[in-house]
Amino acid sequence: LRYVGISRSRHFFEANRGGQPWSATVDGGRRLLLNANLYENTNELLLKIAHAGTDGFHPSGSNTPAFPVIHEMGHLVNDWLTGRTRVAIRDDGKLRPISVITNKWIREHVGNMELSRYSLVDHSEAWAEGFASLYLNKNLTPYAQELKKFLDRVTDMSKWVAIK
Repeated sequence: LRYVGISRSRHFFEANRGGQPWSATVDGGRRLLLNANLYENTNELLLKIAHAGTDGFHPSGSNTPAFPVIHEMGHLVNDWLTGRTRVAIRDDGKLRPISVITNKWIREHVGNMELSRYSLVDHSEAWAEGFASLYLNKNLTPYAQELKKFLDRVTDMSKWVAIK
């Protein structure tokens, strides 16, 4: 993971990220890019943040400047666990790659309205919304609680076995 800085190109965010003004992962999920136009304009940022999480589009606790950054970090963690990791753990008595276990968990856990409306876009957004909730919300939804248990299990490095 590398933070690559900020972009001043509204065109990049509007054309390539469906108008998402906050931030984005780029370079195949390896880098995080922040929208400088939003983060450098404090008044605009504070207005957007004040409304985030109040209408159910994003989870409770999302009305902070940290939310979009943590949300995008959730995408990076998801990307690493679903394909970039070269690690396995014991699962049901068998040694399985974390990517296989993660993809299975994703198929079994679908985001729901209890998390946020944005989590209904796809499993990736549900994961990112849940990931951000872990850090910003004291009252976790059932989905976020399950995500926390899962992350605690697969990120316990004492159980990792390197695979080729």
